Amino acid sequence: MCSAWRVSTTADSLPNDIESLRALARKAMAERDIAIAERDAERTEKVKLVAERDRLQSLYEHVHHLLRIGERSPLWREERTARSAAGGPVATRP
Repeated sequence: MCSAWRVSTTADSLPNDIESLRALARKAMAERDIAIAERDAERTEKVKLVAERDRLQSLYEHVHHLLRIGERSPLWREERTARSAAGGPVATRP
């Protein structure tokens, strides 16, 4: 809620000469430009992170697919059988 007292206090604290007002406006615009640049940098970083996440997810899915194909191959079964018979570790699916 904006009160008349707050508005008049803010208006009273502003400089009276035009050069000081221009300097105040330039400072406010510079602060705005910095905030916009920071926001844009954060957005760019977020886009990069999302792209990296998507790339890694795709890679994970591809590797998982290759493992499923390998599990169906006769060589995979032979190796698992040989390892279990020798008492060695047997690869299991997560």
